Amino acid sequence: MTCHFVRWTGTGALPDLQRLPDALIAAAQELPVWRRERYLKSRALLAEMMFYFFGYPVLPAITLSPDERPHFIDSCLPDFSLAYAGNTA
Repeated sequence: MTCHFVRWTGTGALPDLQRLPDALIAAAQELPVWRRERYLKSRALLAEMMFYFFGYPVLPAITLSPDERPHFIDSCLPDFSLAYAGNTA
């Protein structure tokens, strides 16, 4: 099993969101500002990894498990984990 680890210390500016689905960006607008930025930055990073490693031009659909852990709807896609500490995802 392959495992990739990426740590990103964000700046104040949002990254390029071109790989995020419009629906995900729209849903993020309902979140408080601090959470919205963290949410979009972490998913933009995940989207870049999915493009780099697997060639997906847009982040595949994500849902939440009953314990609210995000995962891809397509169970054939890799498992992932998102963690936050301050401005680090």
